[in-house]
Amino acid sequence: MLQSVSLSEEDYHALRDSLERQYNRDKDTKQNLIHQLNKFSFSEDSYEDMEKDLNKYCSTAYSLRSKGCSLNDSFFLNSFIAKLPQQIMGIVFKKHHEQDRTFQELVGITFNAIAEKRALESAETEKKLKTRNIRRQNKEEAWRKAKENSKVSVFLL
Repeated sequence: MLQSVSLSEEDYHALRDSLERQYNRDKDTKQNLIHQLNKFSFSEDSYEDMEKDLNKYCSTAYSLRSKGCSLNDSFFLNSFIAKLPQQIMGIVFKKHHEQDRTFQELVGITFNAIAEKRALESAETEKKLKTRNIRRQNKEEAWRKAKENSKVSVFLL
């Protein structure tokens, strides 16, 4: 059978202070989150990984906001833009340079830029495949015609 332990008021406050010291470490958590964002890097190769990385970055940034940091600070925004993949950075930088944006707006612009790049890459890949297939079909047709012509010339002899 479980029984509650009776604590004196003094023991209760001592226990509470100990638990507060051990588990309420907002300052350490805040420094850890800042460190995570400082060392964060985005994938440069895969648009899918870029989106995942952007979600991770946002989650960490929003955790930092809950600790009292402003995500719309110029230094924070410029740091975010500087960490973006090279092919996305220019687009986001230009939009921010045209008009001051919030972190949330820059995240939206970043997601849109990644989606556009992904769609463009997909369309280019599809076009290359179609072009290859057309060339292959043309070669096969030319080969078939050449073969037919050689049969006709052998037949005429």
